[in-house]
Amino acid sequence: MAINRIESDCCTRIALHETTLDGDRVRMTRTEALELAPLEAAVLTPGGAHLMLIAPIEPIRHGDVVPIEFSCAGGGTFRVDFDVMKNR
Repeated sequence: MAINRIESDCCTRIALHETTLDGDRVRMTRTEALELAPLEAAVLTPGGAHLMLIAPIEPIRHGDVVPIEFSCAGGGTFRVDFDVMKNR
């Protein structure tokens, strides 16, 4: 299964990025789709695969819940409510 579209009413656009080490440099690379095997879970983490919320409509603050809708390449969508947490 490939997740190829990620949207939310909270922002203008959402990008999926993967953070990698390139020697002594940290790079963020935009990923067009998130590929998952059947029954596989994706883990989004700072410093790894993560979502970048671009141009929020309203400020997003600690304690908010951000609903995000994921669309699959073969059809179907699902929604996940993310809790906004403080930076570590």
